[in-house]
Amino acid sequence: MSNHPPMSLERRLLLEWFEAHPNSSRAECAKALGGSDAATLKKIVAVVRSGHLKCNGDKRVPKYSLTGKKFERSQAFVAARWIREKAAASVQEALKFSRTDALSVSFNAMVLVGRASQ
Repeated sequence: MSNHPPMSLERRLLLEWFEAHPNSSRAECAKALGGSDAATLKKIVAVVRSGHLKCNGDKRVPKYSLTGKKFERSQAFVAARWIREKAAASVQEALKFSRTDALSVSFNAMVLVGRASQ
């Protein structure tokens, strides 16, 4: 298990975009993903620090590409979220049915007691 927090969906999408478009600029990425330049820069700095992305070219208009370090795909993030939501819903359904079962058993007991007293 890693000591690092899981990578966000936005960072995974950014890395997948750079995988499909190597040696692209931050502005190209921001335009393609629909984010602001500042938000895209923040994500790029984070993935450069994590070692997933490297800067190629000059400092004036840097181009970025992947380093080859493995990262989890966005589908894994979406699937994990779906599994968590499904598990939470299953727990809620189980609690609802257990309350209903307890209530029906209680009603049945009251009916049986009422019949026995007559």
